[in-house]
Amino acid sequence: MGIVAGRGLYLDPKKHIFFIIACIFPDFDSISLIAGFDAWYQYHRGPVHSFPVIIGASLVLTLLYHLIIHPPKKEIIVFPLYFLGMSSHLILDLLTPWKIPVLWPFSLEKISYNLTYFFDIIFFVVFLGAVILVVTYRTHKKARFILVGALLLVSVNFGVRYYEKQAAIDTITDRGNETISMPTLRPDRWWIFVVTPSDSGYTYEIYEVDSVSRIIVTMTTVESPFIGVKGPVTPPLDSPEEAVFYSKKNTTVKVYVEGLYLPAVTVEREEGVWKIFWYDVSTEVIGTLSGGILVTIDENGTILDVERITEVNISR
Repeated sequence: MGIVAGRGLYLDPKKHIFFIIACIFPDFDSISLIAGFDAWYQYHRGPVHSFPVIIGASLVLTLLYHLIIHPPKKEIIVFPLYFLGMSSHLILDLLTPWKIPVLWPFSLEKISYNLTYFFDIIFFVVFLGAVILVVTYRTHKKARFILVGALLLVSVNFGVRYYEKQAAIDTITDRGNETISMPTLRPDRWWIFVVTPSDSGYTYEIYEVDSVSRIIVTMTTVESPFIGVKGPVTPPLDSPEEAVFYSKKNTTVKVYVEGLYLPAVTVEREEGVWKIFWYDVSTEVIGTLSGGILVTIDENGTILDVERITEVNISR
């Protein structure tokens, strides 16, 4: 993307390098992968994936560009260019299922539009082809033509994805409750979650839908009671409802649970000790990375252990 836009906008090699840095800036938080998948899953797509932060980052990058390159004053235009590169990254991320805090620090709410999978093969092929063509022809006029063509093809791709998403949702009849759709790696397949709340939790009906044929491929149900217990709860913890509520007194657990798309919990009791496992139902079907957080609490309300568990599912 950076290479195509760079040549199409008449960027010299120095501006080109800064523009590429701008385009990939929001993913600098991927450095958390050094600490393992668990840390990456927790910190990736965090605060640097917000528009207020990339405004500041664009200003800093513009300042660095002028300090290092010493361009003419008229080249202040590089600021909107860098902001455009970072914004395009955020917009593309918003189309995937992984929520991002677009207004951090003014709002902690995370959103996504669930329009395409984390890896969109059509988007990848189109822009890879565009980069190869631009490098091959090396002319500004053809570069602009190729860029516009690539953008049109990608726009059509996302338009088709939106149509398929609606078709998949419409395939589930008599839903009557909240419906959440999530894409799969296959453009014609979607996950549809029908969420039915109860006094103490949720029931999730999970459908895999072929949006082209408009048929339901698979259907499973996940029951997750005990989530909606209202406090206050004081020890001793005599019921699973109380144990689940009490587990959220731990700050790590509270932050994790608030970030879940479709929260679910399982509870076990053994020799006076409660084991509460929080997880996200959506990660169990759509992603290659799943897991949850295991909380161990005794009946007296002492939190004995909080363990984050991450599983890499290669087969998916």
